[in-house]
Amino acid sequence: MAAAAIDACDHLVVGFPLWWGGEPAILKGLLDRVILPGFAFKYHRNNPFWDRLLKGRSADVIVTMDTPPWYLRLVYGDPVMRRWRKQVLGFCGFRPVRVHRFGATRRGEATRQIDQWRAAIARAAQTAPKLRRGARSEIALGRGEFKQALEDRRS
Repeated sequence: MAAAAIDACDHLVVGFPLWWGGEPAILKGLLDRVILPGFAFKYHRNNPFWDRLLKGRSADVIVTMDTPPWYLRLVYGDPVMRRWRKQVLGFCGFRPVRVHRFGATRRGEATRQIDQWRAAIARAAQTAPKLRRGARSEIALGRGEFKQALEDRRS
């Protein structure tokens, strides 16, 4: 189960190709089924804030794309990377969230740059254990509401 693996991790790595400015639908579907209230976050009853139940974990997001990364940032404002960093993983407590952009992948660019990309991923893997994550959220311990919601969905 993906939720159990995420719950157990200290560092999460998510990789995907950029399709039409976002992640593939299957990955979005996974997010919609796993990053749930009671597991990844918990809203407060009488105010607009929330608890980040996956606090104390870090993440790397690896994205391949046809677009050159500089063009994605300059022309489009890098929306998918900001969303993953702040509205998806950051919302749940992952910190730091590092984003690695690899592109352009077309017209032989991937073949020419693959050694550099592999080296960048190797550096990220070597430094991941040293990232400052902070303490895990005590609120998340037990996750009674989430466990109950899972039981309700099964029945």
